[in-house]
Amino acid sequence: MMELTAHQSSVGNVLQAGNQLIAQGHLTEEEEEEIREQMSLLNSRWESLRVASMDRQARLHEVLMDLQQQQLQQLSDWLTKTEARIRNIETEPGAKDMDTYKELIEQHKELQNDLEAEQVKVNSLTHMVVVVDENSGDNATAALEVQLQSLGERWAAVCRWTEERWHKLQEVLMIWQQLQSDQSLFKDWLTEKEEALNNVQTSNFKDQSEMNTNLRQLAILKEDMERKKRTLDQLSDAGQDVVSLLRSPEAGAKIEVDTEELTHRWDNLVQKLEDYSFQVMEAVADAGMTPMEEQVTVDASAVKVLSSTEDQDVAPPAPPKKRLLETEPQVRQVFENKLSEYLCWIKAWKTSTQTLASGNLEIASNTTDIRGKLNELEKELNSKEASVGQVIQEGRGLVEQLEREGVNMEVVRGELELLQTDWDVCVRERQAAEDRVQTQSRHSAVSAELSHVDQALNRHDDWIHSTPADTRDGQELRQLSQEAKSRLDDVSSLGPRLERLSTEAGPSLRDTVVLVSAHHASTLQQLQGKEEQISTALH
Repeated sequence: MMELTAHQSSVGNVLQAGNQLIAQGHLTEEEEEEIREQMSLLNSRWESLRVASMDRQARLHEVLMDLQQQQLQQLSDWLTKTEARIRNIETEPGAKDMDTYKELIEQHKELQNDLEAEQVKVNSLTHMVVVVDENSGDNATAALEVQLQSLGERWAAVCRWTEERWHKLQEVLMIWQQLQSDQSLFKDWLTEKEEALNNVQTSNFKDQSEMNTNLRQLAILKEDMERKKRTLDQLSDAGQDVVSLLRSPEAGAKIEVDTEELTHRWDNLVQKLEDYSFQVMEAVADAGMTPMEEQVTVDASAVKVLSSTEDQDVAPPAPPKKRLLETEPQVRQVFENKLSEYLCWIKAWKTSTQTLASGNLEIASNTTDIRGKLNELEKELNSKEASVGQVIQEGRGLVEQLEREGVNMEVVRGELELLQTDWDVCVRERQAAEDRVQTQSRHSAVSAELSHVDQALNRHDDWIHSTPADTRDGQELRQLSQEAKSRLDDVSSLGPRLERLSTEAGPSLRDTVVLVSAHHASTLQQLQGKEEQISTALH
């Protein structure tokens, strides 16, 4: 088609030269007849070549349609297989321990890798030129649009499920690891206090100083356990949360066993502290304490409130100035709620953007609605930028401060990194969607203008084929001559327009540009021939 376009002007020049020779009137009748026959033969062969080229173009379109359907069918088969894979994953039993849970994460990574590999093919489909047979009518276009929309929705659903499950797996993993870490720290603390209590002397004191030293040790242990009672309750609640998230009887039983073991050791420590306190009190009574010494005596009845079976916690006296560590549960809860809110919002925003991007823009009749929705998403993202940055900054400051005070903040740190990563992904997806809409807008505009030019040429073709040039009416011939010249000017003016469209059209419209350019050259040539016939008839 490009060669046809390149030689179009040469053919037109030859035909024009022949008409000029005839118009000059210096030829004999035989020479004039010979030139007319050669011109007619050239024009006929040229038109046959153009028609043959268009037929070949139509066959190429059929091949493209077949390839296009094969790609769509391959994507549909892959989605069907992946959807079945997802259903199997959802019906699998939960992990029975941490190692099994990490295996589930690795399996999910394999699914993500498969999804990323398929993403390349999906991207090629979303940017493909939709080829529809002109003879198929609007039904074929509508059917293809429905097929593409269905595939887009299925693809978006698979991506959404994969991303949501990944976040859930990571969230449960961090909570479970945090629980195990906290339980390990609590076990170490219990071991330390058990050893400290074993070192307390309860009788046979050498002197008053030794007795007071042991009394102070018991008082310190009592205060430590009063502060730690809430930690035991929090570990129990955290264990129940992990059990409900895992939905695994085996893992739940293991967590409950660990929790019961901690509770049992706590109760034993409380009972032992109570027994030691009574023993020391008896020793104090036997030794006869002074008022100053009685001030440091451990009240054994107060120790009973430490028992894990009691419902009320006894809080230690408030110090003059609280550290952040003492209000850490409240501060952390408020911040984690805020963090969770932004993570949920980002997830919803990404889902909306992916759904918008998964739609078929190539055959969309109007991109105004899509651009409007994209603008709304962009405004929403811009409105959250400052607040998300502030949350990340505040979170990092909170993590650093609490870590200096000995609090394990790995879970919050991981969620902050997740928020930053998801925000960066949102920014990239917004830019990618904007670029695609702009590209499609240009594609649609050029395609519509090419169609307009082709329709205009068709109207000129109809006039050429329906207008006789052998009428004997001079007035009618003069009118036809004026109209032919006007149409020649009109068609000639389309040349620069086609050159501009040729530079603006992307690779997907290159064949269309070639076809319309060839059509333009043919129509221009036929109009020139028609105008010359009318001029000859006038003279």
